[in-house]
Amino acid sequence: MKGVLALYWVTLKRLKSSSWGKNSLFMIIGIIIAVGTLTLSMILFESYEKTLVNAFKVAQPDILINHNYMLTEGNQEELESILDAYKSEIMAIEQKQRISVIINRGDSNKPAYIESFSEDNTNFNQLMYSFTKQKDFHLSDNEIILGEYLAKELNVQVGEEVNVIIPSSIRYSIFGLVKKAEKFLVRDIERTGLYEIDVYRAIVNKSRVELLVGDNDSGISTYLLLNDRSQDNSRLVAGELNRIFMNRLPQVQAFDLISKNSVIFSALSLQKVMIFLILCIIVIVASFNVISTVSTIIIEKINEIGILMTLGLKRKEIKFIYFTFSLILAHIGIVIGLILGYGSAYWLTSQDYFSLKGDIYFIDKILINPSALMFLTIYITTIFVISTTIFLSLRNINKLEIISIMRQ
Repeated sequence: MKGVLALYWVTLKRLKSSSWGKNSLFMIIGIIIAVGTLTLSMILFESYEKTLVNAFKVAQPDILINHNYMLTEGNQEELESILDAYKSEIMAIEQKQRISVIINRGDSNKPAYIESFSEDNTNFNQLMYSFTKQKDFHLSDNEIILGEYLAKELNVQVGEEVNVIIPSSIRYSIFGLVKKAEKFLVRDIERTGLYEIDVYRAIVNKSRVELLVGDNDSGISTYLLLNDRSQDNSRLVAGELNRIFMNRLPQVQAFDLISKNSVIFSALSLQKVMIFLILCIIVIVASFNVISTVSTIIIEKINEIGILMTLGLKRKEIKFIYFTFSLILAHIGIVIGLILGYGSAYWLTSQDYFSLKGDIYFIDKILINPSALMFLTIYITTIFVISTTIFLSLRNINKLEIISIMRQ
């Protein structure tokens, strides 16, 4: 470590005392801009991807077993038997009903999905609902919890009333439109961080949902939370369950978190690769500065090169000297670019002047979370590109002849 710092110090002194400093200034600035832009973009994109995945995990179960109706007693026992074989993998199971409604307050009418809430399943509730972390939480039959964006669009606060209208209850009569509305008191406002959930989500006590829908048993699904909530494990468990369901319960199907949102995550993976490749072009453009700078230095130092050649140094050794020094200068630009890129990303994700539009980007806030692999990938890529351009620039030394140099 001390040797590396000493090498940097000697390089900086050399920059001040020789023409290298003037000639290489624009080269270093170009590298800083290119690497900084690449680092900033990749940190933001990777952090966005991780934040989005975490938001889906908070808002949705690891595995959704979809049957859309109340299973018969025999089928329910069969499903429980199948899931019992995976009890070591499963943290919590909850059967929930989700119905489409219209929520009204004053002149505002917003479509929403009412989700049933059972207070019995503590493990499930603590992972899926932030409001259950309140002390002595209890949701009465006349209380409702709204998603953050749904509450904003209705302009409703905690403690105010809203009307819940079930579309199937709407009738036309000679007196006009007749609709049955149930009044609820807003107990809390829930935030998952995922716009598509928070703009439609309404949570009501399970017993009240059963009264609302009556004999209609549609919209019932079984939710699974796994001990290992990683993407790979949920995909593996869902695949194994589907193979069993195919033979024993063909009307039932399991969807893991990633499969349910496969279009989104596939598009993100493709965009991440494309953005990296496109922004690498900026590094390649910056490397043209390296070619011109090194070529200029060779011309300016041609007499020194001639003296070194007369002293017996081989062209390979002379190229190595200039290659090492050029790479150190480039390395300074790369390190500064990485630091500036990270700093810019940190500022952008922590500032409050502007935020993402949730209806376009699914989330409105990115939590910066870059990986060491990403930094390593950027570092290796830029080092490779710049090293290649330096090597190509130094090929001009092969064309130099001692006699012609000494005559000059």
